[in-house]
Amino acid sequence: MANSPSRATPVRADTFSSLLSHLREALIAGDLDTTAAMLATMVRRTLAGISDHRARDTLAMQLATLLQQTGGA
Repeated sequence: MANSPSRATPVRADTFSSLLSHLREALIAGDLDTTAAMLATMVRRTLAGISDHRARDTLAMQLATLLQQTGGA
């Protein structure tokens, strides 16, 4: 399951670079709501590209757990 192939379309480098640039701009502006929304959208799209439902659900739970743990850091 850990090595299940994904059928997601790769993100183009210029698209990823643009996303990172927008994230950086939102962070610099102190717009945490926008930054969080952008990160959530990126994760949702990434998870949606995983065709193995069991692997996708497991990964989503692991990410949620990790994010919960970092909340107190």
